[in-house]
Amino acid sequence: MSALQARLAAIYADLTGGRVHQAGPQVEALLQAHPYLPEVRRAQAAWLQMSGRRDEAIDAMQAAVALAPDDAHLRIALGQVQASAGRTDDAIASFREACDRQPPSVEAWYLLGATHYGNGRLDEALAPLEHAHALAPAQPMIAAMLGDTLFLLGRFEESLAYFQRLAQAQPADAMRTLRIVQCHRALGEPALALQLAQAWQGDGFAPLWLEIG
Repeated sequence: MSALQARLAAIYADLTGGRVHQAGPQVEALLQAHPYLPEVRRAQAAWLQMSGRRDEAIDAMQAAVALAPDDAHLRIALGQVQASAGRTDDAIASFREACDRQPPSVEAWYLLGATHYGNGRLDEALAPLEHAHALAPAQPMIAAMLGDTLFLLGRFEESLAYFQRLAQAQPADAMRTLRIVQCHRALGEPALALQLAQAWQGDGFAPLWLEIG
């Protein structure tokens, strides 16, 4: 590990440990020594964000991106800072740019879809979530959000397929089990929905009874 890497690691250790004020002088010292390194600007952005200075954190991340415009990871980090500040349209633009510059990035596609999903733009969330799932089919978080998006769009058969596969891998997840029951109800299979709810109720899935009624 180089001296610079060690100093950056110390800053992030302070930030993750809640020692935000302690990290400040280290960030300022690195900025004076290395003002044109994107990784230093990114550390500055992290410190500013944890200090509650979100607009300044965005400026710092934009400076990092300007220093390394082809780095998709920096654009993802910029989008995350923008999203945390409520600037979702800017975040979406950053995530989309990251997807364009690094198409194999699962994180970029997932965050693009998740941001649309969080804003209720389900039609726009679907394609990037499908792309992320195609890149990482074994990631349950992506599959769950994709299944939920399909459910909310009224595509119950497709949604059910995703949640059934998830249930095989993680059978103790109550919310995903609830979606399976809801899908069966929406598909006109109330008896099967009730049967599944009764079977799973023994595992502590009380919300299922509220859903079935």
